[in-house]
Amino acid sequence: MIEIRNISKDYISAMGVVTKCLNDISLVINKGDICALCGESGSGKTTILNIIACLDRPSSGDILVNGKSLLEKNMNIDSFRLNNIGIIFQSFNLIDILTVSENIKMPAELSDKKFDKDFFDNIINDLGINEFLNKFPSELSGGEQQRVAIARALINKPMLLLADEPTGNLDSKNTSKVIKLLIKMVEKYNMTLGIVTHDENVANQCQRIVYIQDGKIYEK
Repeated sequence: MIEIRNISKDYISAMGVVTKCLNDISLVINKGDICALCGESGSGKTTILNIIACLDRPSSGDILVNGKSLLEKNMNIDSFRLNNIGIIFQSFNLIDILTVSENIKMPAELSDKKFDKDFFDNIINDLGINEFLNKFPSELSGGEQQRVAIARALINKPMLLLADEPTGNLDSKNTSKVIKLLIKMVEKYNMTLGIVTHDENVANQCQRIVYIQDGKIYEK
């Protein structure tokens, strides 16, 4: 279970002006949830994802996993994220000088976990990227790069998979394919999924839809 509790996030400009992005929000994402985080541009949905992913720290509040705070002083956040959270970035963030295979394997090589060759073979088969393994990201289409990014996020068997606008750069046909693939993968490998999206069609394929507006959170 992932819980953000009474989270606020403020940004301070170079001129000292404080902008409040999130205002005392709380959210529980249970194991196995497929949850969409929706809101207008600038509403704070990506900030929430970055806080859950431990890429950003809140100004106040706490983040808990199974009741344990991730903000404790002795917590190794980088190690926790690498071993437990898979992140699919909107711009993919693939490394141009590495092949597809090297991009996918990189998190496994950096983590405490032993590389699982059978799992690697399974996910590249499930995602249909076998034929791309020796290519470089620049040689792939947007949809193909997206599938590589998904494989990379899955390689360490994370308990939580987070996707920031995973279909923002795709047409409607590829959008549908990617969302179905994501849901299939998290269900097959017993993971939890959080998707930041502005696309109602994407959100409606999820089990839960959480809305962010004016720094507050609500659920229909």
